[in-house]
Amino acid sequence: MTYLGELEHGSDAEYGAGCRCEYCCQAHRVYNAELRAKRMAERVLVNGRLVHPKPKHGTTNGYFHYGCRCVDCTAARTAAQKRVAA
Repeated sequence: MTYLGELEHGSDAEYGAGCRCEYCCQAHRVYNAELRAKRMAERVLVNGRLVHPKPKHGTTNGYFHYGCRCVDCTAARTAAQKRVAA
């Protein structure tokens, strides 16, 4: 952690509180990279597709944030792409 004035910088919590200094931005990037890697590692192979057991299936959130490629999450992603293209 780095102290600038009275605030403690270099944490994802400070980033969440609104700080955008270089230390807090870097902490936020590291936190998100670790979270994404953890979520990707939790996926399991089901019928040839990498499926994550935790997200609400059939959502773009499941597709993007959990890397779920189940039929429902993939269909939600496809539908979202079509809405944007229309």
